[in-house]
Amino acid sequence: MQTKYSPVDCSFHDQLIEFANFKRIINIVVSTATGMETLKQVSIKDIYTSKNKEEFLVLENNLEIRLDNIIKVGDYTAPSSNYCSSN
Repeated sequence: MQTKYSPVDCSFHDQLIEFANFKRIINIVVSTATGMETLKQVSIKDIYTSKNKEEFLVLENNLEIRLDNIIKVGDYTAPSSNYCSSN
């Protein structure tokens, strides 16, 4: 079961958009129900907001990751304070 969505930091969100725009190959570390998982050498295909105001990353293989589950993308660690909301 998913927890309530917490919007991510604006600068981190901007960094994700930059990765998506340039189709950079990166490593992503996400928090899962069983711990942490590292997705290696993937590119971001898209970022979107669902009708429930949750934001998602879509990877090249169409895997979707909710932004507040991301721990690290490339060399950028997600800030612990989540305060960006443009929704």
